[in-house]
Amino acid sequence: MTIVRLEKLRKVFDNRVVAVDDVDLVINDGEILAVLGPSGCGKTTLLRLVAGLEEPTSGRIYFNDRDVTKIPTQQRNTAIVPQTWALWPHMTVFENVAYGLRLKKNQFNLTEREIKRRVEEVLELVGLAELSNRRPFQLSGGQQQRVALARALVVQPEVLLLDEPLANLDAKLRVELREEVRKIAKKLSITTLYVTHDQEEAMAVADRVAVMNAGRILQVGTPEEIYHKPQNFFVATFLGRSNLFRGRVVEARGEVAVIDIGFIITAETPQKVSQGDEVYVVIRPEDIYMGFGGVRCSVEDVVFLGRFYQTTLRCSNKTLKAEGPKPPARPGEEIQIEIARAWAFKT
Repeated sequence: MTIVRLEKLRKVFDNRVVAVDDVDLVINDGEILAVLGPSGCGKTTLLRLVAGLEEPTSGRIYFNDRDVTKIPTQQRNTAIVPQTWALWPHMTVFENVAYGLRLKKNQFNLTEREIKRRVEEVLELVGLAELSNRRPFQLSGGQQQRVALARALVVQPEVLLLDEPLANLDAKLRVELREEVRKIAKKLSITTLYVTHDQEEAMAVADRVAVMNAGRILQVGTPEEIYHKPQNFFVATFLGRSNLFRGRVVEARGEVAVIDIGFIITAETPQKVSQGDEVYVVIRPEDIYMGFGGVRCSVEDVVFLGRFYQTTLRCSNKTLKAEGPKPPARPGEEIQIEIARAWAFKT
């Protein structure tokens, strides 16, 4: 039963590079929280701070009410699954998983019988019981990733830390394993910090997502909240695909505004705007409804992308990308569209 709490956490390298910038964050007991952001945003540094592999420049880290800011890694009872699985090539699957337990054998008075029991249990959990005598080179990438996960779980950590754990796998296997990772973490009720740059992976695995950029946490919420209610320009454009335009506020109506982007639309305004303000407008392709509405456009191109058709539209000198289950018209034809949802942010 562990709640991780970060208070004003800051990490500066070489007195000039701010990797983590005054982060306040809570990971609830048994929750999977994904930290999502582009490469270099500070998410791995944040994970290493929680693990004790880096010492913060300032701020505090708590596991429940215990201040672990200055406590060494080996006394924090965390476990890390790294991007590179770092398995011992000369050891079997069983020996790789048992390695961490044997290091703690004297500390926790573990017998070989207890080590064997715990390793067998966790190998069964990750679906590798029948492969315990194989060596890493005899395993697929997905199986090696399961070994790394089993090695972390077998020590029964308070906090599980996963750093881009599926990045080295092909797309199909990533989808399969992210479901397994979530299922296992929820079954064991382990408080989990999951670092990734893959937005679909973050939303599929996590209970909540923290979007990070330039060392700061910009928004925390459920996958639905951060996708459908972005609070700032970065979150709105980082998640999903988007059409981006500049426009001017014609009329402000509380939490929405009427905006001229070459044609008139209504957009949600998470930040307060006033009449005459210059704004950025974000429109997701799936929020453009084709075949009806008040905006007349010409179809420039239609591309089949498997799950949907992507249609390139020309509307009042603006180019938009729209998505739908079937092509609305052929290139050269005219259609009408409706913008079902958009967001506007001050420039």
